[in-house]
Amino acid sequence: MYGQRIVRFSILLALCFTVACSGLDEPPLAEPADGSRMLQLSDFLEETAAADHATYLATQGTLSAASFNAMKRHVLSLYAGTTAMHSFLDIDDHPVDCLPVEQQPSLASPLLRGHKVQSQAPPPPPSLLRAHATPSSRADQGSSNRLRPGDRDELGNERYCQPGTIPMRRVDLQVLARFDSLEGFLRKGPLPGLQTDPGGQRVLAATHRYANSFQAIDAVGGSSVLNLWSPTVAQNQMSLSQQGYAGGSGSDRQTVEGGWQVYPQKFNTNNAVLFIFWTSQGYTNGCYNLDCAGFVQLSHSWVLGRGFDRYSVTGGEQRSFTMAWQRHASSGDWWLYLSADDSTTAVGYYPKALFGKGQLATHATQVHFIGETTGEPVSLQMGSGEFAANGWQHAAYQRNVEVYPAAGGSGDANLTPDQTDVRCYTIDLTNGPGSDWGTHFYFGGPRCPPS
Repeated sequence: MYGQRIVRFSILLALCFTVACSGLDEPPLAEPADGSRMLQLSDFLEETAAADHATYLATQGTLSAASFNAMKRHVLSLYAGTTAMHSFLDIDDHPVDCLPVEQQPSLASPLLRGHKVQSQAPPPPPSLLRAHATPSSRADQGSSNRLRPGDRDELGNERYCQPGTIPMRRVDLQVLARFDSLEGFLRKGPLPGLQTDPGGQRVLAATHRYANSFQAIDAVGGSSVLNLWSPTVAQNQMSLSQQGYAGGSGSDRQTVEGGWQVYPQKFNTNNAVLFIFWTSQGYTNGCYNLDCAGFVQLSHSWVLGRGFDRYSVTGGEQRSFTMAWQRHASSGDWWLYLSADDSTTAVGYYPKALFGKGQLATHATQVHFIGETTGEPVSLQMGSGEFAANGWQHAAYQRNVEVYPAAGGSGDANLTPDQTDVRCYTIDLTNGPGSDWGTHFYFGGPRCPPS
């Protein structure tokens, strides 16, 4: 963790770096009395450029030289031409840099050459307001991960980015090197599909298990309120609750996804964090958050890959946030909206150009609202760690699930449940509109295989 790796500089080295970096317009970070400090982004990039495979091999296991060098090139390419206006240690002890909107990695990528930033967000979908409009005996409270002025890290740096900048969780070579390859760091497991083997049996990756609900529909987005938990997983496993909008098949499968996820190996925390993901080529490309070129962020307050301020408690208060995706009719970009309580933010968008002539360039053909875990031979908690039948204040849920048809309008989703193994994880689905929660479902379980 970064708090355990705060670099201590000698006077000579500090003077050397001061001279070497004097031409950069990067403000100094706070330094406590003991002389320790967090690396500025410019210093971090110097350290990354000087990193050698032999040093990492001694601490990171069997990572090959080719994989190490690919990771190193990736980190340096992400930050080419960037200057952090401010940096701080986040609540999980990981650096966050405030980058000017126009310097974020996606805009320097050949993928988006010549892209003009869509600084004016389309109006948020009406479903974001409807989700909280109906009184219910099962009332949850909002939770967010927004930065707030005045909050400070252990070194005294303000955990806040000014308007005109975006918070980017630092992509660190030491975290990448926990994975077997750059592709391993970037990739995410697939949405459940309807693939079959030659014998006609459904095929699922052995390490991924689902409590899935889906609808086959031409759609330009959707929304749901995601109940927020931090299930227990092993260091290299993950557990999530998410939305997914998909089209195409095989190597042409394209998705836009998002929700919350616990993934300690990647995010340096045992708490659930906010995540998004995209692919345009059947999960052979794309990435989480801002880990590669793709998402164009506009919000200076929501942080992709960051934890939340509150989580649900078994038998007690329930915490949630609302996520919506909507393809803008004129630009074709897929916009992300987040809402906690009465505050809604257009966080940013996936540009249409990412999807070329593929399915998501026009609309999705399937929507998914799911819980998922990984682990071989054993995966641990999904949702809250309790089965769907345990219900309110015990099982995790998504509620007020809506879909935005390509033909226009919006309405309650009409979902079909799909469970990998009911001994392990279950889903209990109610399709609206007869409930104050509209279409909703509970999901989860303790482990798989069952003990």
